[in-house]
Parts: sequence; C-alpha cells; structure tokens
Amino acid sequence: MAELIKEKNQWDIRQDAEALRRLRVACEHAKKALSDQEETMVQIHVAGIESSALLTRAKLEELNQDMLDRVMGLVDGALMGTRSGWLTRPRDESRKDMVDEIVLVGGDARMPKLRQLVEDYFHGKWPNSRKGVEPEDAIVQGTVILSRPKAARYLEECFDYLYGKDDMGQPSFVFRTLD
Repeated sequence: MAELIKEKNQWDIRQDAEALRRLRVACEHAKKALSDQEETMVQIHVAGIESSALLTRAKLEELNQDMLDRVMGLVDGALMGTRSGWLTRPRDESRKDMVDEIVLVGGDARMPKLRQLVEDYFHGKWPNSRKGVEPEDAIVQGTVILSRPKAARYLEECFDYLYGKDDMGQPSFVFRTLD
C-alpha cells in the first residue's frame, strides 16, 4: 500500500511516522473488511494529502502468501513433531484425525484463505467451530484459563475460605483475609 501511495502521490509515506501509523490502521480495517467482502477501499488522509487505493481479497492473499506458508509450516511441524521432536511417532496423516477442534487466534484468523488452508489440511474440519470463541479474544481466554491455577494458589496464600453449598445446591465460598 505504501508503494501505491508513493506512485499515486509522489510521497513516500514510510518517511512519516504518523502517516505510516494511519496507513497501518487503515490496512487493518481493510483486512477485516476483506474477511466478508471481495474488495474494499483503503483510505488515508494525512498532512493535507488524501490517498485511496482499491484492495481486493486476492491481492491481500498474494501480499500475505509468505505468512500463510509460514503458518501452515508451523501447523504441520507442531502436529507431526518435525520442528521440536516432541512427538516421537513417525509422520502419518492419521494424526490430523486426532485433532478434535481447531481454534485460530489473532486478527489474521479471519482471513478466508487461511481458514480454507487449515480446513483443507485437516480434511474438512472447520476452524473455530466452538461457539463464542472470537479470534481476537481467544488469546485472552487462553490466558485466563492458564492463570486459574495461579489464581487458586494466590487465594490459598492470602485467604482462608469456607466451602459449602447454597440453598440451590451450588458451590458457595466465604473468604476471610488471613491475619
């Protein structure tokens, strides 16, 4: 996009930090829009210069092909144990069938091309099948899940608690700070 703006306006946006920041924001919006539509306009207005360019989903996929290849290499390496050797069984396609659920995380997880590559790799299993898991939120949800044991240890160290059941039979806790 920076090259398109340079060609169109004879202005190298990469030399202006604020303009480059705005371009990144505009490109992020365009990437999200291209998750649902085939083309969108990337518009930026900085220092009295307004520039726009049409971006298609096909062009976005072309620009991101290296990233897509790296991601699929990481998926294959993790599943087959070729990168770290943590899996000792020989490489075979049946491992793909051992995967119950695929959850893609981060903004790129909405890219239709990435989702299609993952679906093809896992023989038709659609990523993010779990309801309520948004790609942008999945990292936070995972962090919360991983932090639960630490939080429980913190509670044990700082509080004395009584456990019981309420009138409906649900677990109930009463916390008292330790002196």
